[in-house]
Amino acid sequence: MRRTQPIIVICASLWLAASSAGAFFEKIPIRGAGARPLGMGGAFTALANEADTAWWNPAGIGQLTHVEISSMYARVFNRRISYLFSSIAVPLALPIDWTMGLSWERLSFTDSPNKLKEDVYYATFGFPIPTPLGKQNLFAGLNVKFFNASSSFPSVGARGLGLDGGILFRATLPKYGGKEIRFGLSVQDITTEIKEDFGVTQTVPRGIRLGAAYLPFHWFTLTADYEDQGKDPSIVSGENRRLRAGVENWLWGDRVAARLGFVRQLGVTSPTSFSMGVSFMLQGLRFDYALLRPTGTSPASQRVSFSYIFGRKF
Repeated sequence: MRRTQPIIVICASLWLAASSAGAFFEKIPIRGAGARPLGMGGAFTALANEADTAWWNPAGIGQLTHVEISSMYARVFNRRISYLFSSIAVPLALPIDWTMGLSWERLSFTDSPNKLKEDVYYATFGFPIPTPLGKQNLFAGLNVKFFNASSSFPSVGARGLGLDGGILFRATLPKYGGKEIRFGLSVQDITTEIKEDFGVTQTVPRGIRLGAAYLPFHWFTLTADYEDQGKDPSIVSGENRRLRAGVENWLWGDRVAARLGFVRQLGVTSPTSFSMGVSFMLQGLRFDYALLRPTGTSPASQRVSFSYIFGRKF
């Protein structure tokens, strides 16, 4: 029987709300930071070039050269679930060139009996690694994450620590007119354990993303990701592997962008999800919008995010 993502998410939220022994911090499909990456189908591992990159590939934060802040908020499934992701990234020069980021992710089941909230706090560190091609070609990064789940019921909650790691490589092809290629690898929850208030310790399954991007021009990008979310109980068996792809095109001096994306679950007969998005940039302030539309009878959802790059002028 074909199972759609909304059914998975609703069942997961109801189960968490009703059970005192449910799993926390599951990789349900509504998670994902930033309307810009989501407008490209979430194929962002090899780009990862904005403040909320902690969610996609922590190595990407090492590319940033300006202080940047971003925030996204969404209400989904008839406003029953709210999702927030906010970030700040600060490039530093001592003792080496590196960038630090702080992020806050919150998932709230607003109409559940126990008013469950799941918070994840990220400390992200990214830096370039010198190579024979130059020190700005290879980047490495790390997320240190603190998990906290709380509810109106004293016995329903959890806390934990986790680690993510990533690398990102980019190369310019001077023989081909300066075209650029990028590759990324992100390993989520390398070691993440959650201790629940009633004494149970759960291990969050490890997830892996592999990504590639091709930039024939600085304003045009093609991206693709392969994702394996491991054996997470919130994901129906066989739907943990996904292929993501996207395209982004900036216009009018990088002030307006349009993008398209799709997500295909591998190994099952579920429908492909499509996405589209737009951006508007003015004096460092950027507004991003994404529409996520599964095929079939599943409802569409929207994402809106804002970011500001300090010191960037147009």
